[in-house]
Formats: sequence, structure tokens, C-alpha cells
Amino acid sequence: MHVNDSFEVTEVENSCKRNEGDSHPLPKIENEVERKKNALKSPWKKISVLCPQSCSLPNTPFIRVITLCLFVLSTWTTLQLLLIRLNLPTTDLFKTLGLVLMSYYVGELFQMLHLPNIVGMYLTGVLFRNVNCFSSIETVRPGFIMARYVAVSVVLMRSGLGLNAKICQTYPLSVLKLSTLPAAAEAVAMAIAIKLLLPYNYSWLWSFLFGFSISAVSPTLTSQILSRMKSKSLYHNEKLTSLYTTSAPIEDIFCISAFAVFTTTIIQTSGGIPERFGLGLLHLLLGLTAGASWGALSAYLPHKDDEHCTLKRSLMIFLGSATIYFGAKYISTPAGGPLGSFITGATAAACFKFQGWQQVNPVSTVISNLWSWFMEPMLFALVGIEIDLSVVELYDVGLNVIVIIIGSIARCIFCSIMLIGTGFNCNEKIFFILASFPKATVEAALGPQAFDLFWNTPDHDKSLNILRTSVLSVIVVTTISTIALKLFSYRLLVKPNPVAVVNLKSYESQI
Repeated sequence: MHVNDSFEVTEVENSCKRNEGDSHPLPKIENEVERKKNALKSPWKKISVLCPQSCSLPNTPFIRVITLCLFVLSTWTTLQLLLIRLNLPTTDLFKTLGLVLMSYYVGELFQMLHLPNIVGMYLTGVLFRNVNCFSSIETVRPGFIMARYVAVSVVLMRSGLGLNAKICQTYPLSVLKLSTLPAAAEAVAMAIAIKLLLPYNYSWLWSFLFGFSISAVSPTLTSQILSRMKSKSLYHNEKLTSLYTTSAPIEDIFCISAFAVFTTTIIQTSGGIPERFGLGLLHLLLGLTAGASWGALSAYLPHKDDEHCTLKRSLMIFLGSATIYFGAKYISTPAGGPLGSFITGATAAACFKFQGWQQVNPVSTVISNLWSWFMEPMLFALVGIEIDLSVVELYDVGLNVIVIIIGSIARCIFCSIMLIGTGFNCNEKIFFILASFPKATVEAALGPQAFDLFWNTPDHDKSLNILRTSVLSVIVVTTISTIALKLFSYRLLVKPNPVAVVNLKSYESQI
């Protein structure tokens, strides 16, 4: 073997010498050291020194903040350069677009700081209002009202698409108890406190309207925490996750329906209270029928084998939900609109599962992206813009905080009672109670709706206080409950085991 090797090397060298005078000589054999020296002289090697690890940087909060700042700066600069000749940067339309963009980016910044993104979106709207960004808030308010209604119809449809009907069949009694009684207890407790403590002379109908407008739960944060803990093999209880993610959307639509019935009872002036209350229930039945019909139709048209089935179904559900929501207002049956939007999504999701979309619902993904990228920052910013800090009195704020605390205590007590017999241990029950406190989308939807309906009536001050309290409940309760969940969720749910110990550092870095 050694003789053959030396012979092959000699033959290569002789061949190179014979071809020295040729126009295409054979390349000389370079050793490894010479090859590395020549590589260092390459201009690409010099650039790679400046951009190590394939031009990547460490994924740190500082890098994410810088990225967001660049997004804001580049977006604003591009719009200025494109539209400056049309004189749009000084118009309210352009300012509204800037408000929505800023709301989204500030929400992302708050999320990096481990705070609720919706708080940042609210504060962005409050800032735009109190620095007098818009020339006249009364001029743009009708457009803001319509935009908020569109966003509300989207979030209700999204909640319906996420409803798991199978869990309702598996645990019907538990879902019914957890989705109605704690919220009802909170609303009743707040109604009593509102009647006794707050000014503006609230009647009992107004007190219950007030209570149901801020008693619904937002499941987004808790669902994210449970999903992250499952992916890290830290904790997974299918029953707890299923009960929570199913009961929360039903609780939201329960509060919205109650709010709509009390709104109809207040608006209608003819007949007694039982008759007006029954009229509100009839409106709910009409909305349920319209939503179920359109949701079922969306499963057949377009055909499930259509080339662009997901896009067409998304448009069908979105447009149908908005039509039901606005149509209910147009025919003076406003109580049926929100329920119809929710039932549209729920019925469509159930039909899609029968047709084969068992695990993943592409339509739900499309609607969720529409919500998180555009509708969510628009809704919360346009709600925050109704808050004028110059007319807010600290005394009223303090009374509203007391009302919120009383309602939260009632929810805590009733939620504890409803969890008896579910099979959860003590820590899981505490976690479930903490998870029932965050508030977000329903409060952002109902507070402005009361404000819009009674804007030009003698009850304007009452509706304005409902709007302020809904914003206050989200900022205070959601922030505190978010911090508590992120701090104590691991300690409450995770049992010591080798896998949990290995994944603890990774989990804490994300939380």
C-alpha cells in the first residue's frame, strides 16, 4: 500500500511538470495551512468576521426593542414620503392609521416587558386623546364607533371558532357552572355596590348593565401559559385545560347576552319591565338562529375541495358575522347581534370538524391573525381614545376600584364553590381561580357600546362612567393577575420530576 501511494504522488508531480508550458496547467496540490491562509485573504471572509454566526445576533429584549423602533420609524417615514403630496399626514385618517400602528408596536413593547399588551394599546389611545392629536374628536367619533363594532364582531366570531363542542358534551354540568355562576355572582355583587356607592343615581337595570359589562374573563394569557408548560413537559392536565378553554368563551357570550338584554330593556320605553326583558330574549333567539344558519352555510359554500377553500371560508364567516352584527342594529334588535356573531363561528367550527378539520382549523388561524395584527390594536386604541384625563376625578376612580374589588371577591368565592367535585387538587383550584380574573376583549367591546348607545341621552354620564370603569378594570385587574399568573403558575402546577427540573430554566426564561 505504501509503494502504491508513493507511486501515485510521483505520477501527479511528474504530470504537473510536463504541463508547466501548457495553457491550462493542472493545479498544484496545496496543503491545509496554505489553503486557510488563502481563505483569510478572501473579501467574504473579512465580511464574515463582522457578521458572525451566519449574520445573526442574540435574541435579547434589547434587540427586539431596537427592531420595533426601526419598524415604527420606517413605517412612519415611508407613509410620509408616499402621501405628503396629498397632504394626508395632517388629516384625521392618516392620524388614525398612525394610532393603530403605534398601538400595535407599543403592545409588543409591553409584552417584552412581561406586561399585558392590551394595557399598552389602551395607553396609546389615551395618550393620543390627551395630547389633542385629533382636531375634533366629535368629527371622527362616528367612524371610530363603526370601526370598533367591526373589531367586536371579529373577536366574537374568533371566540366561536375556538369553542370545543366535544368538551361541552363530556363535562356539560361543569362547563355550565363555571361559565355562568362565577360571572353572574361578580355582576350581581358589583350591581349592589354600584347601587349603594356610586353617584349618578344608577337604577337597578343600569347597575346590572354595569356589572355584566365588566365581569367577563379573557382566556388568552392563561391558554398561552398552559400551552407553554405542556410544550416544555412541565405540566399537562387535559381536563383542567379543556374546562378552562371551553368555559371562558361561553362565559364571555353569557355576559354579552346579559348585557344586550339589559340594554334592550333600558332602551325600550313601551311596556313593563317583564315585557321589555322578554323582548330582549326574543332578540337573542333571532341572533342565534341567524348565526347558526350562516355558520352552517359557510361549511357548504364554498365546497370543501375548492382550491381556495380556506380564504373563501374565512371571507364568508367574516362578512356574515359583520352582516349579522350590523343588521341586528339596523332592524332595532341589537341584543341578537353579538350572539349571532359568536354562534356563526361556533357552528362553522363544528361543521368543519365533521368535514375533516379535526386538529387544525385553518379558518380560525386566519381570523386569529386578522385579530392580533390589526383588529386588536385598533379596538383597544379606539377605546382608550375616549378617555379624557382632564375630566377624570380621583374620587370617582377610587369608588370604581372599590366596586371592582367587591366583584372580584364574589367571583373568587363562587368560583371556589363551583370547583368542588371537579377532581382538581388545591393548587389547581387556586390556579383556576387566578385564571378567571384577567379581563380584556369583552370589556373593550361592551364599555364603548354602552357609551355609544347613550351618547346623546340624559344617561350620558352613566355610560361614560361605565366606559372609564371598563378601561380601569382591564388596566388594574389584568395587570395584577398577569403578574400573579406568571410568578406562581409553575409553583402551583408543576410537580418535582426529572423532566421538570431540566426544563425549569427554559420555562422561567420565557415567563
